[in-house]
Amino acid sequence: MGKRIGNMNLVNYKDHPTNERFKILNFNSLEESDMFEKLLIEREIWYEHEVEEHQGTPLYLFAVKNKNFEKVQRINFLVNAKFRSPMIKSRVGQYLLVGFFFAIIIFALVGYFKSGN
Repeated sequence: MGKRIGNMNLVNYKDHPTNERFKILNFNSLEESDMFEKLLIEREIWYEHEVEEHQGTPLYLFAVKNKNFEKVQRINFLVNAKFRSPMIKSRVGQYLLVGFFFAIIIFALVGYFKSGN
């Protein structure tokens, strides 16, 4: 996913700085950019594309019209889903986290039934 540029740095899009009719989306890799562009072309959505240097690495920028943003957002989600990495990369860590939550649920249920409710 692109560098987080939106409000509070949670998303990879923001309003265009000089034209309020557009949103800007960004991606860090050529693969993400290519997939996003291909999907825009398939759905016949107008866009502008530019590559900028940002801290020594290329940043792939797309400008899309606000009226198409709902469709573009779906495409953005598809691209992000394909290229995202898991929050916890280790299989052991993933199972430990699931086990931890099951333990909390079991303790809550035991406490509930022991309290006589």
